[in-house]
Amino acid sequence: MYRHKDLVTSKSSNLDRSLNRSRERGRERDGDGDRERERSRERGRERYRERSRERGREKSKELGRERGRERNEYSLKNDIQYKEFSDRNYKSKDEFLNKLNHKDDFKEKGYLEQKKEYSNQNEYNKSKRSKDSLLNTQDHSHSPSSETEKQEKNSADIKPNFELSGKLAFDTNKVNGALLKYNEPPEARVPQHKWRIYVFKGKDQIDMLKVHRSSAYMFGRDRRTADIPVDHPSCSGQHSVLQYRQVTEDTSVGPTIVIRPYIIDLDSTNGTFVNSNKIPAQRFVQLLPQDVIKFGFSTREYVLIQE
Repeated sequence: MYRHKDLVTSKSSNLDRSLNRSRERGRERDGDGDRERERSRERGRERYRERSRERGREKSKELGRERGRERNEYSLKNDIQYKEFSDRNYKSKDEFLNKLNHKDDFKEKGYLEQKKEYSNQNEYNKSKRSKDSLLNTQDHSHSPSSETEKQEKNSADIKPNFELSGKLAFDTNKVNGALLKYNEPPEARVPQHKWRIYVFKGKDQIDMLKVHRSSAYMFGRDRRTADIPVDHPSCSGQHSVLQYRQVTEDTSVGPTIVIRPYIIDLDSTNGTFVNSNKIPAQRFVQLLPQDVIKFGFSTREYVLIQE
């Protein structure tokens, strides 16, 4: 009897343990499912937030484009109004826009109403000016010293000036965004013979330059414009120019056209020296073979040699 009772209790305990294990496995499966569901929910929320941010960026871009179009349209209207309604009373576009912006109903009124209003005002100003000019001519018709006669006399005394102003070459005379201080003369030519410049520092030769492939070579510290850079701090950005010119020389045969090298100082701060003599600024000085050229206080010597 006791043995049967022990067997029943052992079976019940085994059953309880198996039930507990099955319940534990079920709880673990439920926990894994909860965690998976939480992860899927988090992924969904992240996708939703990303879509919201994308929509916000798209809306801000569209709003910026709309504002840009409005500003362009507003400025275009102002330009059209200025061209159509500006007269002698407005000296500049800024003055016209200032007077236009002082009106309180500028944005409230329509464009056609503004056009009609300013056209009427323009006609009124023209009629007023014509009336004033008529009265002035009637008052001073018998006066010999009227203002109109004075203006005619002054305009007759002024003579036209046909000298070169240099404005046409202002935009074209640029190299790499830098304005050149020098323009080649009409007699500039590429030399027919080969010329070289040997650069010495003390007794040592440090460089050799071929200077026969172009009609002019500029010396200076500004590397945007200089053909031959001179890096000494006493030299100017555009210091001087080696220029080949076509000239006529008297020979035993008669007048002969030849091409000779010249140097011109571009009004530099410390000057240009040929054979230890400072040359005048803004004037061409002819060079001969074996002449020694120096720039500013630089110790480098440039010796011109003809092959």
